[in-house]
Amino acid sequence: MCFFSIRIAEPGKEKIIVNSVKNDKTLIASFTDFGIGIPEEKISKIFDRFYRVDEVSKDFSGLGIGLFISSEIIKQHGGKIWAESMEGKGSTFYFSLPVIALPLYESAFAQFSFFH
Repeated sequence: MCFFSIRIAEPGKEKIIVNSVKNDKTLIASFTDFGIGIPEEKISKIFDRFYRVDEVSKDFSGLGIGLFISSEIIKQHGGKIWAESMEGKGSTFYFSLPVIALPLYESAFAQFSFFH
């Protein structure tokens, strides 16, 4: 998603803000660009396979599968993906993933004692 934001950034607006927040159950990451933005009526389609926003497709190469693949990976890991955008101002892409607590296992080295 970060690569997508950089790729379609207008000259002089290549700045990307990356942020993350974690609580006990969820990690939320976001990527904010200051590019051309996505029309409101098209934002719900950007994660569809082969979808390309008309305003972007004529100026930028691509197959329309990058955001689809990202969304599928995130969904397969129990997460969610979404975006907010304002035309002419930029977009923020978000994803959330569940935080899973793993049981603590003894280290493989814990069974070896060098001080017997």
